[in-house]
Amino acid sequence: MCRFAAFKNNGSTKLRSLLLSGVLLSTCLFIPHRTWSGNISHAIGSYLRGDDAVRLKTNLAYDLFAVLNVAGEFKVDKHVSVEIPVAWSLWDWKKKLGLRCVLLQPGAKYYFCCCGSGHAVGADVIVGWYNFRKDSRRYQCASRPAWGFELNYSYTLPVGSRWLIEFIAGAGYVHTRYNTYYNIDNGALIDCRSRTYLGPTRVGISLVYVL
Repeated sequence: MCRFAAFKNNGSTKLRSLLLSGVLLSTCLFIPHRTWSGNISHAIGSYLRGDDAVRLKTNLAYDLFAVLNVAGEFKVDKHVSVEIPVAWSLWDWKKKLGLRCVLLQPGAKYYFCCCGSGHAVGADVIVGWYNFRKDSRRYQCASRPAWGFELNYSYTLPVGSRWLIEFIAGAGYVHTRYNTYYNIDNGALIDCRSRTYLGPTRVGISLVYVL
């Protein structure tokens, strides 16, 4: 399992600051001439009026690999929404192969037509804890979560009165520091390394329900 206890005090404060800064930055990139308070009031008012301001999603591509996930998307402007996806896997596929993870990916989207429909571009922050095992090795995030940023493109189309399908692909930057262990019970530490990744970070087909 990932060592959540390692992220206390300063680490926890830095993580909260990173998540908050990422959501604010990615959203401000897309919101045109309204204030934050105006956009939040608009989103709440739209939801109370039943203007399709809130959507729930699950990425079917993640589900196929037993990575459970759910996302909430909230309209804050005619063309802009804020999205908060969470994904997790707490079990192994086989004795020597498995992925345990918790992934947060908050961000914002700009829709070219109207919010929640058609073509959109987005930006988000990536924060994740993982424990991946394969063959004789096990890899686990060390001292802090993996983190990064992503730009993405999506297309959403209706398939029913309150159901939609969303296609999405994204690429970005991820940095991680991880420990390598022997893949046995209480396996000894082999080494600790850092890695920077630049490339595809998300692909998915999501089933969307409009509240």
